[in-house]
Amino acid sequence: MSYVERTLADLFRSTEELDVARKQLAEDHRDAVHRPIIERANRTVTFCYKELARFDIKATTPEEAEKQFFALCPPPAPTVYEDFIRQLQNGQQLSPDALCQRVEDLFRERIILQARRRAMIRSGHEDERDDIDRRLASIRVEGTALKGFLESINCPITLRDPRQSEKEENIEEQFLRLYQARKRIVGMLTKEGDEKTVQHVEALYAQEQAKLFEQSDESYT
Repeated sequence: MSYVERTLADLFRSTEELDVARKQLAEDHRDAVHRPIIERANRTVTFCYKELARFDIKATTPEEAEKQFFALCPPPAPTVYEDFIRQLQNGQQLSPDALCQRVEDLFRERIILQARRRAMIRSGHEDERDDIDRRLASIRVEGTALKGFLESINCPITLRDPRQSEKEENIEEQFLRLYQARKRIVGMLTKEGDEKTVQHVEALYAQEQAKLFEQSDESYT
């Protein structure tokens, strides 16, 4: 948010605070309670109008100041996704797949940026970290809005961390390797009639398999 936008927000807030305090003073005549609030809000309102005048916004009401601001700095055009939402809200029969894909893209980007952010923290690159933080904030805002809209049209989306899938595949591969190795060794020992060693091998692989399953359980907690 720019300085002018913050000043506008302060102007609206202080004007509302001033109006409320004046109304309350007129109703209960508690001058000692409301007068300090009125004076403080008046000072803030006066300051805001002076600051806005520096940017060629010369108004006498917050609404007029906002109108002049938008004339000087028009709001950005709606994104393709905002336009898509507007069409759906207007009753056009469109598939929400594009919005679902956008949410998934934002989710993947967030995961990548979070990893980069950790690297920036470790390396002490604060400027790059701040840039990432700003982008992450933007992703959270857009992603939350899109998910909320999709849920409002009965199209909820479940996001799955791709790293979790990779971990599950690795666990599956490890299990298969353990199973195949145990099968080969037990088969060879059984063929040679070494039943005592077979029991030790079975116990050893049972322990390794148990460790693998514990690792899998921890990944879901």
